[in-house]
Amino acid sequence: MTLEERMDDLEFRMDLLYEGTEFTRFLYDCKITREQLNAIYEILDDVQNKIDKGERVSSSTYELEVLNIVDKRRLDYHFCESFLKLLWEERRYEDVFPAIYGESVKFKHLFK
Repeated sequence: MTLEERMDDLEFRMDLLYEGTEFTRFLYDCKITREQLNAIYEILDDVQNKIDKGERVSSSTYELEVLNIVDKRRLDYHFCESFLKLLWEERRYEDVFPAIYGESVKFKHLFK
């Protein structure tokens, strides 16, 4: 990692702490990089587009795509769930969380 890349990473992590939301603290704790975050947002944009077109989306596909971006040795499907749930609670990607996890026994109670 170059000095410039390291500085960018530190700046990003400081911004996460400064913002101080539950979502940004989660990203900080999981050591998510700016590049990883942007790549996950691209996945969510694709999922949103599928939802808008009336196509089915699945948790397994979403989770596999996200876990291919992050460190799979440290993070698992719980990360994927929490990431999306925290965004939903912030009213971001509001259609995506229910479309992916709405039928899940674990989250069904949130949609009644």
